[in-house]
Amino acid sequence: MRRFVSLFAVLITLSTFALMGQYDARQMPSYLKYDYKPPKAVFGKARVFVRGDRNINGPKLDIPEYILSEDGFVIKNISGTQGAQDETWVTYNPQNPSNIVAASNNTRYNHAGVRYKMAAYYTKDAGQTWKVSTTPSNMGLYIQRPASGGMTNFDPGLAFDTEGNVYYSYGFAQIGDDDASNDNGVFVCKSTDGGQTWLDPIPVALEANGTSNQAFHDRYSIACDINEDSPYKDRVYVTWQRFKVNSGVMFSYTKDGNESWSPIIKIPGTTYSTQAPMPAVGPNGEVYVAWRQSATNQTTNMFIQKSTDGGNTWWHSYKKMLNIGNLGTVNSESHRNVLADKQQIRISSNPYIAVDNSTGPRRGWVYMVTAGKDESGKPHIVLTKSTDGGNTWSNKQVIDDNKNGTDVFFPSITVDPVTGMVTIFYYSSQNDENNKGVDGYVAVSFDGNTFNVFRLTPQTWYLDNPQDVSWQGPGNYYWGDYTGITSYNATAYPVFWMPNSPTGTYYSTTCYIAEVSALPLPPSNFTFVNTPEEPTKVILNWDDPTKNRLGGSLNNFKILVYKGSDKIAEVDKGVETYTDNSAVEGEVFAYSLKTKTDVGIESDLVSVTGIAGGSTEPKAPTDISTKIADNGIVVTWKNPSEHIDGTELHDLSKIEIYADEQLAKTVSLPDIQAGEFTTTLVELTPGKFYNISLVAVGTRNGKDTKSVPSDTVFNYAGAPLSELNENFDDAQNLIATYVGGKPQWGLTNKIAKSSPNSFTDSPDGKYPNKAFNYAIFAPVVISSEKPTLSWDHIATVYNGDYAIVSVSKDLQNWVDIASFDMNSHEEWTDDVMTSQWIDEHRTLMDYAGDTLYIRLLLTSNILKNGDGWYVDNLRLDANPNSVEDLNNLLAGINISVSPNPVRDNANIDLHIANSGDVSVDVYNMLGQNLSNVSSGYLTPGLHNFKYDVTELPSGVYTIVVRVDGIAK
Repeated sequence: MRRFVSLFAVLITLSTFALMGQYDARQMPSYLKYDYKPPKAVFGKARVFVRGDRNINGPKLDIPEYILSEDGFVIKNISGTQGAQDETWVTYNPQNPSNIVAASNNTRYNHAGVRYKMAAYYTKDAGQTWKVSTTPSNMGLYIQRPASGGMTNFDPGLAFDTEGNVYYSYGFAQIGDDDASNDNGVFVCKSTDGGQTWLDPIPVALEANGTSNQAFHDRYSIACDINEDSPYKDRVYVTWQRFKVNSGVMFSYTKDGNESWSPIIKIPGTTYSTQAPMPAVGPNGEVYVAWRQSATNQTTNMFIQKSTDGGNTWWHSYKKMLNIGNLGTVNSESHRNVLADKQQIRISSNPYIAVDNSTGPRRGWVYMVTAGKDESGKPHIVLTKSTDGGNTWSNKQVIDDNKNGTDVFFPSITVDPVTGMVTIFYYSSQNDENNKGVDGYVAVSFDGNTFNVFRLTPQTWYLDNPQDVSWQGPGNYYWGDYTGITSYNATAYPVFWMPNSPTGTYYSTTCYIAEVSALPLPPSNFTFVNTPEEPTKVILNWDDPTKNRLGGSLNNFKILVYKGSDKIAEVDKGVETYTDNSAVEGEVFAYSLKTKTDVGIESDLVSVTGIAGGSTEPKAPTDISTKIADNGIVVTWKNPSEHIDGTELHDLSKIEIYADEQLAKTVSLPDIQAGEFTTTLVELTPGKFYNISLVAVGTRNGKDTKSVPSDTVFNYAGAPLSELNENFDDAQNLIATYVGGKPQWGLTNKIAKSSPNSFTDSPDGKYPNKAFNYAIFAPVVISSEKPTLSWDHIATVYNGDYAIVSVSKDLQNWVDIASFDMNSHEEWTDDVMTSQWIDEHRTLMDYAGDTLYIRLLLTSNILKNGDGWYVDNLRLDANPNSVEDLNNLLAGINISVSPNPVRDNANIDLHIANSGDVSVDVYNMLGQNLSNVSSGYLTPGLHNFKYDVTELPSGVYTIVVRVDGIAK
């Protein structure tokens, strides 16, 4: 229906006040007045949203390019700009179905500033991208702008012919204050480039006399005969309603591509009380025109006429399709039917028709959909159909699944010319019990009888504010009057409008298009069988689909098999397997499948890939261990037995051994066997640590394929040391040391026990949070003559951080033999320069005769950072026997109890610097052992125990700690 976007409105004077209100009370919206200033909320709320494919300047919407519904429908914003867009139409190009063109009323282009244009939205890539175009200006063509008043375009319609031309029908009219004489007309523009540009409008009907008794033309629709076998192929038909003079449904056609139009005729049986005519074309060129006409104050009839000679002659009498109850309620001011819960937007039961032009079993069926109330007064979307060329019509069938009695309205229908699929779009309020919310729905049928209903929009939006609609006079509120839909090749494209947010206004509505695809599903569970024993043979297996993407059943189809991009087979339904014997061993293969129905509709592809004979990439070697040797490192590992895809590793040819990422040795067949252990000596420069990793190599058809590197292990190359005496003063001749973590251990001359250097975990400052910095020294043989590890050190390490000395026989398992922080010795402070060196000793007698690695480790938490750990004069010497040595051992035991005095449970914190067998016992003042709190082997560090004192009488008690029998 006509919507106003200019300066003044038109008032159509019908024969009675009641009829005027019932049909089209064309009042002037407030926002079209000369002095009107739009509310800030209308245009001020939108933010800039840049879209690169838009060639129209102006504000953009803060909305996504597309929305994905819960059922997987893709909904795209095709207009990209705000500004009251409604009453949609859409059609596809039969010459190139990837070219789709849509249209709507659009206030953005319908004013004097842009000289009155209609908006079009087009795609040439099946909806992947959309662009905007406009028809040429109507200003100064045929109808002149009145001295007092304005002008407006309205009621878009679109149709393609078989040559790829698209025709755009619409109305253009003056709007004057007195409404006595308004020039107006029906116009059609043509595009020869798929909607990208448009030729000047050609009038189909024109009233430009400036007289008060001239007719007014309204509610235009268009159709084109695109049936190849029709004698009227490419004839374009336009229908509309004429008021005031010889009122009724008008009809005209062009058969020369919009160069000229036939004389206007009135469809037999129509009068001033008819409205909303719509044409459609059948498979033999028959033309149908449907319209509505009031039957009583509460019901409306739907009628249809038919021509079998291209619109030259018509049935002697029209046919009645159905009678339906009027939607909504009658507004007392406008006398129009309105939806009271939706700001009283005007509503009518308009017919929307479509014909099955497919080659299927329902070819020629005619469908009509409308919205109205049933006998109980509940609104529904109802369908009737004719299987005999419009002569008789079925009983009305409810299409929607709305059981709430809330509003449903503005249905549109399409029949796919390839498959005969019927798709209906409509608005529904079924998701809002207050009847103010609106969603888009689609109903789809594959047999013309049963329908599956889907919610299209993922979010409800609401007509719950006066700004959500357009005021067009007392009791006349407008939100649009019809929607559009088209379909091709099992995919329907409904075009509709909704605000840019659930709470958006009428002035921010945007055009959207949804892709409702009923393409067949592809095969499922697609797998292949390919073995090393038969590497050139690939057996494909799958499960046939039974449904399309909208739940319809599949009948006859084939499965198309592709190798790479080449189709190699078509497999009948039910076979579900295919064997290819042309694979090339060791090379990648890729197979794809798709479903193709007997009418040529194809599914998406599903694919599998593999390597003939299995993957060529071996798994990496595992279980790597190393031992030192005088002239290198002895490496032992397990060879892989499989490729990375789990197939047997039948082509293992060699193992590459890397030292510090440099190839150090290659071991080849027959010295290696898949799945077995191998040991070899890797000759390396002695006196250094090395990181060792391995790579497996498979060889097939003369091509090598390497595995990923194995886990890395490190070890020392060369004979172990027999003596350890490092004072860190000769920087060029230090014993081999492997350092890890950041910062790395290094020399410093900041402080030393023996000048000039000591060794520290953080040579450039304080140690960091979460540190784990270590230094591992070259292996040394522990002798019984010198079994004591001794060193001088200062640990400026805060409580909760630890300086740890550890030993290991294999670089894998470490035993902590001492742990320190700055509380370990009273000579240490938080400043290394004011601290004193401590000569520390730990016996390694238990390791006499073993080769040991010695590690210095600094760990820290996330709190304070100290200066660090300074070590000097690391050595192996004789056992400590002095009282001083014993005192040093006792100094490594610290114990505290909290709270003190204690009431219920005592918290005992024990810090030990040396690992060993530890017991914690409680004694009374008489020296009696009351309880053993803990006993067992403990490593250096902080340990916590809880002791229940609720059974003890009040008094003083003593806690005794013993480490390897030494008590404190």
